[in-house]
Amino acid sequence: MVGKSKANPLRNRAILTRIGQRLPLWESHIEGSISTFKWKPKDLIASSSVCRAWRKAMLPVLFHTFDARCMTNIPVKVLQRMSGHFRILDLTYELDKYSLIAPVLRFNRLERFRTFWSPELVRMVVEHSPGLKAIYLQGECRMELRSQPSGLQLGMLTAVTPLKDAEDVLKKLRNLHELSLVHVISDGDCLYRILRNKPSLRALSFWNCAGSTIPPIGVPNLPVQELSVADIGSAPFPFALLMSVMPHLKIVTSLVNRENHHAIEENLVLKDNCHEIKTLNLVAPFTDGTPWVAEMIRDAHSSLEDIILRTKCISPKILDALIVHSSRLVNLTIISSAESPDDPAAYFTILTSCSKLEMLRGRISLQSKTVSETIFSAPWVCTELKTFEFQGLHEFDPNEGFDFLQLNSFMDVLPPVRVHAIPDRWELSEAKRIFIHEGVCTPTFSEERRSKRQTFEFHQQLLQHLEPMKKLKEVIVNDSRYTPASRT
Repeated sequence: MVGKSKANPLRNRAILTRIGQRLPLWESHIEGSISTFKWKPKDLIASSSVCRAWRKAMLPVLFHTFDARCMTNIPVKVLQRMSGHFRILDLTYELDKYSLIAPVLRFNRLERFRTFWSPELVRMVVEHSPGLKAIYLQGECRMELRSQPSGLQLGMLTAVTPLKDAEDVLKKLRNLHELSLVHVISDGDCLYRILRNKPSLRALSFWNCAGSTIPPIGVPNLPVQELSVADIGSAPFPFALLMSVMPHLKIVTSLVNRENHHAIEENLVLKDNCHEIKTLNLVAPFTDGTPWVAEMIRDAHSSLEDIILRTKCISPKILDALIVHSSRLVNLTIISSAESPDDPAAYFTILTSCSKLEMLRGRISLQSKTVSETIFSAPWVCTELKTFEFQGLHEFDPNEGFDFLQLNSFMDVLPPVRVHAIPDRWELSEAKRIFIHEGVCTPTFSEERRSKRQTFEFHQQLLQHLEPMKKLKEVIVNDSRYTPASRT
């Protein structure tokens, strides 16, 4: 019996959609000194022209995201016909142009909406978007110069848009998952009237928001799991009061650019109320080891596993605070100032203290002559480490007379990793072999400066320190292969 012929998989709607999702939708362009993205989905457009089946599958992918900055000069009739496919709508930079034609568009599938402050537009979109899950509203602000204790003049943004103008609209979004507010003023308990009765709310973001956030008496706890606060304005945003009604917080992000910030209240809430905290992301780019950074890390609940820290440098207090969580820390990212890379001794302390660490990213001063001596001075305990990234390769000066091979190789071979080298950053992913080609990052380094004895001693030290890394099978340095003794 002759079997039936198999159906062409390229006529299957689900398969075509998966193909379309992997085709490029945006194309990067450099205009002057600004990098922008243009809507030039050549492959998608070509695919949608193949046949009717491809057109039906590709059009929803093609118009999945409407970004007014990128999708220019599209006829209104085309937008009206395709708006039913919109899942993401961004009118942040072209509000005046598209707010006029918005009433003729359809938003029945819209899930995410970004726009400048326009209560009328927001009301219209919300009323026609039953599936809206995320909304981003940006108000107006003015710039003010404020003097810091160090004498530095910083530009402070003062929010001028009242949140109450959109209260009635936002209260209707019962299925909202994410809410982001930028440059708005919360009037009394307005914020809590908006946030309550939203059982699906998971993420809140406040960028330069001001005003009272004192919760009314008896306000129920909120189901929020992720809270981000960028306190860059002239008036502080006391988000400790918000956290006090968010016991299920797992991710907290705080950006502060004032040198006189005090986070005592936030620390107490993190320690006593946020027992599910997993990730702490602290950004203090203009501060140098201010107490609040160390205190917030130190006082976080013992559930903390991931820390992302952006500051000028790792101060002794910050390092001590990190070590408090050494037995539980899994992922650690430290992004310090390019002008003052951190002392490798700080990273050595982390490598010899954090036994469960799987990922470490940071910056190390490559001009230090004692780097290799510091790194190799004792065995590491982080045998589960899978990823190690460091920046600062461009700062290396071969005239310093420092053995670059020893640091360059050792800092990148961590278990079990595979090294991918690019000019000033190394990114590592899990593997069972390690490949090192130091020439990629040191084209000007003279080979004559490395004696065979130094290279041999380095390899012996390297393999000795890698011995506890049980998943590691092989180390390749240039064309030389090395296998830890226990794997032979």
